[in-house]
Amino acid sequence: MAETALKFEEIKALIQSMEHPSCSVRDELSQMDKIARIKYWLNFAADRQVYEIKRPRLSLYAASHGFAKDDEAQKAYYKDMVASLLSGEHAVNEVINLANADLRLYDLNMDEPTADLREGDAMDEESLLNSMAYGMMTIEPENDLVSASAIGAGSEALGRALCNNFIESIDTKLKVSLDGISLDSCFSILKSTSGYEVNALIGAIIAARLAHIPMILEGYAAIAAGVILQKLNKDVVWHCAIALPVDAEEHGDMRAYLESYDWLVLDDPRPYSYGQATALNGGMHIAALRQMLILDHYYGAKAA
Repeated sequence: MAETALKFEEIKALIQSMEHPSCSVRDELSQMDKIARIKYWLNFAADRQVYEIKRPRLSLYAASHGFAKDDEAQKAYYKDMVASLLSGEHAVNEVINLANADLRLYDLNMDEPTADLREGDAMDEESLLNSMAYGMMTIEPENDLVSASAIGAGSEALGRALCNNFIESIDTKLKVSLDGISLDSCFSILKSTSGYEVNALIGAIIAARLAHIPMILEGYAAIAAGVILQKLNKDVVWHCAIALPVDAEEHGDMRAYLESYDWLVLDDPRPYSYGQATALNGGMHIAALRQMLILDHYYGAKAA
């Protein structure tokens, strides 16, 4: 137990140590147009001038939840999705191929759900720490952009419930409380309310910041991980941008809330507004950002 506590302290120290751009930079960002903000975000996150994206990755974190253990339809859906992803036959594979990106599926014991958080803690301290550490290890320095999403039975429901703590218009039947979350209380609260994939996403966000890798958070679970980290230290997530869920228009204040806390919220990349599942949007954002940089370089060179 002492060893686990020490590791928690190390993670807390990492979160605490991260610093942000100056207030003047924040003011400048608010005056920039969208393309300028995206370019600034990429440059700041990468700690260099970004002219192109060469090695992007879509990372999917798969886990399931005790409160959804009896939802056979949902379990079957995600089992089929994983099988299709692994065989290269899912629509996500097609989008990733078009984006010329790498796809990684990280299975956090998808067949072994967390405990039912409605009846007690979702997991013990060791599982919390292990899932967070696993997420940190999924970040590889050769990638220059990572889009992160979560899948699995109960994952979207938990993400909605966590986000509802900050954006009340998000519909959720599941109720979890993040009241009083802070650096001192976060691990206790996450032990009670989170999932393996949410913790892995938190770890991945921290590791990406340390590795100077821009990151897109897509879907409710990933956004929840980012917002939770921001509550602990608002400067931990400056390398992250938000890809809103496909139903975000149903609660229009989600964008307003995120932008009020200096999040860069990316525009909808879907062609003709086709409805799509989590992960597809992430792949489309990768493709859109690559194309934006190509066009910006081309027209910038012509203007010069």
